[in-house]
This record gives sequence, structure tokens and C-alpha cells, in this order.
Amino acid sequence: MFFNCKLRAFSVKIIRMMTLDTVTLSFGLLLALKHFVADGPLQTAYMYVNKGKFLHPGGLIHAGLHGLGTLLALVIAGAVVDHLFLTAFLLLALADFVIHYFVDMTKVRLTKKYGWSGMGKAADGSACLQIYNNAFFVALMADQCLHFATYVVILAVIVAL
Repeated sequence: MFFNCKLRAFSVKIIRMMTLDTVTLSFGLLLALKHFVADGPLQTAYMYVNKGKFLHPGGLIHAGLHGLGTLLALVIAGAVVDHLFLTAFLLLALADFVIHYFVDMTKVRLTKKYGWSGMGKAADGSACLQIYNNAFFVALMADQCLHFATYVVILAVIVAL
């Protein structure tokens, strides 16, 4: 009897861990997909060229897409259980919106201030992307790392709930 109770408690613990790991992994993948969609196909030229202007609708709409995408990912992965989780989800989505907005704005302002650009000139004088030894791409990668660091913190908060 004692052994049976211990075994049952152990198996319930393993099932909970597997479920938590599955939800965490699913949520992480949803955030990566959300980031791709919001920074790629859903980002218009209007949003892109205005992200560096404080409180410009273009930058706010772009960051808003990220916040809404995060909320959608939270709801899909977590299936809102009660108002406490819904409140936490809304606050995390709002945090992603604010952080994404300021990270993007900072990157745009720095690249403009220092004249960093992803464009260069080919040997024939035509414009081309410069991938190596280019401060613009370092700024872009720093921007992306900060966005994904935000997602790691959001995941940590969800796990802690």
C-alpha cells in the first residue's frame, strides 16, 4: 500500500513535469513563430520607416502586433484558466509591447545617428547588402537578442505562475 501511494505520487509528478515542459516548449515555439510573422510578413513599410519616431502610429502598430501575438500565444499554449491567468497574460503581452517598442526605436535611432546601414556598394557601384563587418547587422542582432531575451523572461514568469 505504501509503495503504491509513493508510485502514484511519483507518476503524477512526472505527468505534471511533462505537461509543463510541453506547454513551455509549445509556448516558446509560438513566440518564435509570432516574432517571425510580426517582424516579417505583417510589418509594412509604414511601420518599418516610422519605428524610430517616438509615439508614431507606425511603431506603435508594429509593437502592438507583437503584444497581440504574445497574448494569442499565451492563450493558445495556456488555455486561460481563470481571471488571474488572464490578468497575468494581459500584463505580459503589454510588457512585450512596451519592450518591443523601445528596443526597436533604440535600434533605429542608433543606426541613424551613427549612419549604420545594411546597404553598401558592389564593385560595379550598384547597391548590395553588406553582411560582414557591418555595424548595422551587429545592431540588428543585438535587437533580436533583446527580443528573445524578453521571451525567455516571459516564459520564466509563466513557469513561475
